[in-house]
Amino acid sequence: MELDEVEALKAEVRKAAEAQTLVSHPAFQDAFEALRKDLQRQMSAVKPTDEVTKAKLIDMWQLADALEKWFVKTITTGEAAEMQLAERKKWGAFSR
Repeated sequence: MELDEVEALKAEVRKAAEAQTLVSHPAFQDAFEALRKDLQRQMSAVKPTDEVTKAKLIDMWQLADALEKWFVKTITTGEAAEMQLAERKKWGAFSR
């Protein structure tokens, strides 16, 4: 079972590295910034009585937040997995 745990930790580290690469890419950052600005612009323009459109815009804003949180969580989880792997290696808990 320990070997399965090590492979799962390695997979988390790889996933985190890929997520970090995406988040760090200027095109990705530009896309999120453009999305947020567009949603903010639409929220400012919607009529106060238009509950349906306001609800949809709020849903989209929450979706953007959820995506951003997923990336942060994935990167953080991968960093923790990397530390666990380093500790296991340090203490000889597994061998290659």
